[in-house]
Amino acid sequence: MKCKAPFLVTVTFCVIALLGSRAFALPVPAPTDLQIAAGMNGTDVILSWSYIHSDSADGFIIYKSGSVFDSIPSDTTVYVDYSCSVGYYWITAYKGVEES
Repeated sequence: MKCKAPFLVTVTFCVIALLGSRAFALPVPAPTDLQIAAGMNGTDVILSWSYIHSDSADGFIIYKSGSVFDSIPSDTTVYVDYSCSVGYYWITAYKGVEES
């Protein structure tokens, strides 16, 4: 049985910094060249992107259908979902306890 699902990937990034006594948001550089593809078996989902600012985030959180699905380190730019379940995806960056 092959899974067929529509895929939505949205990527947003932000960290909070303190300068003196004023807090303001500094954007974490967003990944570029975001792509989604089916695996060779037709059921796996492959998410990939370019990210040259790995020191700007501790990692990424993969969401699927509104829930945290997994988290990966910031030097990882490919993720494969082997679950064969229908859903939509988005990715956020995190640094410490802050999430974009």
